[in-house]
Amino acid sequence: MTTTSKATNAGVSTATGIEFQKHCALYILFENYGKLAGKKYFICIEHHDDVMFCHQGPLDELTSVESYQAKKSSDKWGMSDTFFDILTKMAKVGLQLEEDPISKSPNYFHSLEFLTNHSINLNLKQTKPKPTVSILINEANTNVKFIHLPQEIQDEINKKIKEKVDPETKPLAHIDHISLAFIDLPKKYSSQLNQLIGFFKSSVNKDIADASAAVNTLIELFRKVETTLNNGNISKLMDQSKRVTSSEIENAISIINNNQKAYDFWREEGKEIAKKLSIPIFEQQSMQQSIQDSFDFFKDLKQAEHRKVLKFTQDNIALFHLATDEVECIEELHKKFLNKNSTPLSEKHLKAAIVAAYIETRESL
Repeated sequence: MTTTSKATNAGVSTATGIEFQKHCALYILFENYGKLAGKKYFICIEHHDDVMFCHQGPLDELTSVESYQAKKSSDKWGMSDTFFDILTKMAKVGLQLEEDPISKSPNYFHSLEFLTNHSINLNLKQTKPKPTVSILINEANTNVKFIHLPQEIQDEINKKIKEKVDPETKPLAHIDHISLAFIDLPKKYSSQLNQLIGFFKSSVNKDIADASAAVNTLIELFRKVETTLNNGNISKLMDQSKRVTSSEIENAISIINNNQKAYDFWREEGKEIAKKLSIPIFEQQSMQQSIQDSFDFFKDLKQAEHRKVLKFTQDNIALFHLATDEVECIEELHKKFLNKNSTPLSEKHLKAAIVAAYIETRESL
């Protein structure tokens, strides 16, 4: 049964001030980028939980969900009522995921992770002569499953959660799915961004010239779904508007990578291309941006003319095998396109599209 919750959209109204969840989502994405390549998944922000990585099978059925309650803090976490409230909410999220009507594989499972950039120091004083029981989760001990906590602390958390969900006991079945984790993100927003920029370069594209722009592009993808209200305050994983899909992420990264290739290619060959295609001096400075814009247009179904240029280039891939010089190949593509096609694109934008289509087609060989 799907339940309505006033808290479902609670984060949306203050979305402009909440960036930590998106930064956590990017951190997890970059950390697992190699494993996720070629896999089908989608990411949700502020939907059931703060961040969710939902993995899919060949028929789009859910195979697993990694659900994250992501909280930044200026103080360390302990055995407090606030902490117990968060764990109670996570147990309820587990129940919501179990009851979500989306199609699931027979072996479906989910995990519930409390993620924070401050240490978690759980201390439980006992009646003497029993010693105090404690466990510390930090950069040296980054992830501990609930079932691996000291038994006394497990019992105390179970008791506190049971008090908060009584008489509803179904969420208790999901406590064992919970884990507590430390994420190595700084406290300041700007420092988090700087770390993500470095992480993108080391994990996704070490040759990227403008990793800052790349990270901001991906953050915007998450911001789009974060600020989309859940319909009727009900979270459902079938809601397409709350997803950032693996194909969207791959398309964004493909455009980012192609922009880098365009930057390098124009820097090395731009003067020669400008001569061959008769690009005036006053247009040459803005040509690189027009080339980069073309990569976006190739992905946009509404940009029929740019997509026509890309298809034409792909259909004439034989030229790539015959030509011995890249600039001459681009010149030949441009001439051949004009001989066989008419287009409302300006001369500048057509030439930029031809160069971009050449780069994209060359990279697919």
